Amino acid sequence: MSNASKKINLEQILISPLTGLELKNNSVSYCTNNEEYPVVNNIPVLITKNDINKYLESEYKLDFKYYKFWDASFIKNLKKKLKIKSGSLLLDIGGGEGFYSKSFNDLGVDTITADFSKYLLEKGKQNYPMLTFIAADANKIPFSNNTFDTIFCSGLSSFNTNDLSKCSILIDHMIDKLKPGGLFIFIHSTNLTGKLSHTWYNISYSDLNHLFRKHKVMHKWFIPRPLVTNILNQISFSFLSSKFFGFIIKNLSFIHHKINGRLIYIIKKDS
Repeated sequence: MSNASKKINLEQILISPLTGLELKNNSVSYCTNNEEYPVVNNIPVLITKNDINKYLESEYKLDFKYYKFWDASFIKNLKKKLKIKSGSLLLDIGGGEGFYSKSFNDLGVDTITADFSKYLLEKGKQNYPMLTFIAADANKIPFSNNTFDTIFCSGLSSFNTNDLSKCSILIDHMIDKLKPGGLFIFIHSTNLTGKLSHTWYNISYSDLNHLFRKHKVMHKWFIPRPLVTNILNQISFSFLSSKFFGFIIKNLSFIHHKINGRLIYIIKKDS
């Protein structure tokens, strides 16, 4: 049974990605005195002029594979474990076509899906017209600081790099958008090696510990990704405590290059 969330008034929380000024909605665009950001196919395009061509020509047109039953169950367990309240506001950054947003939305969480792929956003709006989508750059999130109760970030391509300094700046930028006491849910697919596999950088456990060293880490989990092991989503949040996580990482050293999974960090912003 769906517990659909309420319609979100974007005008109350959107800001210019260029100047940080508040934006006004005139039904066809969001604007300041000197800037205008169009609404195209019911999707506000909060992309600066310098980046708009990259957005329009975006190569992120892949249709991501979701294990919909298990992934929806994963979100349900995550919401329960982290006590994410119905009616709270969640930003799904790099949310693509919005499947994870839809899963949270069905549980009563108010969601906004932000992505830099025109193709995925338009596909998502077609599949899930009840959801709120915006086009935005993760490095220039067009929302005021202290806006969101939760930020969900899964598989964001901006973290497909070994440039830890760049990643650290991005993480700080996202956490700024959280209300005091808000939660940052970071999920990254990796085999933990710290090496490239084809075109994907497999961030290591030590790299992530370095990235989040300034922040309050509530939980760390590693969940193997293949479908046969996704049943662990049903029990993982009872068994994969931080201590057990450390044990897994330490003792997987001889086989972890063969295992791809979700590396999950839960950060709580200082109150």
